[in-house]
Amino acid sequence: MMYRLMLPLIFFATILLCPGFCRAQSKPTASFLRTDTFAQGTWKGNYGADGYAVANDSTSYPTYAQVSFTGQSFYTWASSTADFRALQKAASSTDRIAACWYSTTSFTIDVNLTDGHSHQISMYCLDWDNYNGGRVQRIDVLDASNSNVTRTEYISSEHHRPRHV
Repeated sequence: MMYRLMLPLIFFATILLCPGFCRAQSKPTASFLRTDTFAQGTWKGNYGADGYAVANDSTSYPTYAQVSFTGQSFYTWASSTADFRALQKAASSTDRIAACWYSTTSFTIDVNLTDGHSHQISMYCLDWDNYNGGRVQRIDVLDASNSNVTRTEYISSEHHRPRHV
């Protein structure tokens, strides 16, 4: 299964590949399952059991996932912080990082799942500094075979409320 995530506007996230939904599918599909505002930057034990990519920190993808980025830039607000909104660093039990991939127009994350099973993919969205009154982003899931948009999710900063989608 190959999905292309087209991320117009500004995107602040980590990708966390989670275990589950391991059933073969005859046709690749994608759906938004939920939004989680509770876990915030505490992803260990909640997300990323199979793999993860934390902006400006580290990446560890499972063997069944091929992930590539196109058109993104990197930014770090805080390279070390105790603020719970920031993501836990992969190699630390106490340190966190507030960093992102972003674009003022759009960027793409291609996710190719090669094992024939369904998997949950989570992205963590955070507007750390509420710049210029807050940011809005749109996450499009595209069918990689024809680039048609199959799902769209809009996220606004809403008073610095980070979320996993």
